[in-house]
Amino acid sequence: MKNPQLQWLGKNLFSTWYNTLLTIICLLLILWMGRGIWDWTVNQAQWQVIQVNLHLFLVGRYPSSQYWRIGNVLAIASSLTALSWGVFTAQEKFNIYYVIFTAFILGIFSVFTPVGINLWGIAGLVFVSVWLGKKFPQRIAPWLSLVWIISFLVILWLIGGGLNLQSVRSNLWNGLLLTLLMAAVSIVLSFPIGVLLALGRTSSLPVWRWFCILYIEIVRGVPLIGVLFLAQIMLPLFLPPEWRLDRVTRAIAGLILFSAA
Repeated sequence: MKNPQLQWLGKNLFSTWYNTLLTIICLLLILWMGRGIWDWTVNQAQWQVIQVNLHLFLVGRYPSSQYWRIGNVLAIASSLTALSWGVFTAQEKFNIYYVIFTAFILGIFSVFTPVGINLWGIAGLVFVSVWLGKKFPQRIAPWLSLVWIISFLVILWLIGGGLNLQSVRSNLWNGLLLTLLMAAVSIVLSFPIGVLLALGRTSSLPVWRWFCILYIEIVRGVPLIGVLFLAQIMLPLFLPPEWRLDRVTRAIAGLILFSAA
């Protein structure tokens, strides 16, 4: 019996003489480009720049003395992600996937804080999951949404400070930290607004239906950079003078309005 993979290659890549020639030329081109990329990666690229500025890329100007807070944020997010993953996608292999995922995340947030600070909490969760076995996903599933909501508030508190934590102004939130935070907040808050707009578009009330249609079509027709620009410049003009929104809040508002449409 012939190998199915070899049959596919013969049918799609070497069926005729010109297909064979074209395949060989493409393979040579790929090898030539791959050799150049490998040579640049190994011999020419200056990876020291990334190594030196790694913290700047990840958290920007966030105070270095408060990096332990970012480490705890990553520990919370990774633990809950592993919990959700185990509960919804791999219950029969929950313990294995949980240990693998948390071990991987340990290597990431060790950039900000010693692994031992958060290792005890993760080790405790792993111990509980192993102790309860297959019952653990079923027991944690009903509470998972509530735990995510509470953890989201805790994450905002850890990043921003307050309540016995040193406050960190939002203009110091930069890098990957700010990107992920804005994406998470805008996705969560835009979802219910998007549902209301979708329901309004099919509503029997003409005024509400046409308002939703106009909003959706106009906002979707404007580039995201334009929406962010309007949120940064124009939004404060429509608010009372005593309402002073910082730049992060204005950007999140723009992302919410755009994502909802």
